[in-house]
Amino acid sequence: MFTEGFSGIPAYLGAATTQGGVAGYGTYLIGRITRLHLAKGGTWGSLGLDTVIEEINNHLEPNTILYRIQRKVSK
Repeated sequence: MFTEGFSGIPAYLGAATTQGGVAGYGTYLIGRITRLHLAKGGTWGSLGLDTVIEEINNHLEPNTILYRIQRKVSK
């Protein structure tokens, strides 16, 4: 199975970590959006979906992994 040695493991772990982080950020964002949508009675109100998403992103704490992932994803 590992005829080439273990040299590819760090690359694999790096990619897996990035992929997991992006999935975690996406799950967090969808959860927050859904919560706000349901709290407003199933409507986005006068703000609209894009404004709600931007507001959520703007309130992420700078010292969290979600903040760093959001900055990476939005580049």
